[in-house]
Amino acid sequence: MYAAGFRVGDIPLEYHGGMMAFCGALQYAESGGDARIVVTTSDEWPAAGLKSRELLVPSPPKIK
Repeated sequence: MYAAGFRVGDIPLEYHGGMMAFCGALQYAESGGDARIVVTTSDEWPAAGLKSRELLVPSPPKIK
């Protein structure tokens, strides 16, 4: 998660309120796709017009 750019206090926006959906994005990355997750910081939540950033969770390297 650190390598993808997550920081302490980040809140995933697209998947907020649905842990199953968030885990689904991570499983997608694990299966070979790159999951994109939009996050904001806990300092910005739930402000109107909050600042967000998109993180890319890359698929892990395949071990031979």
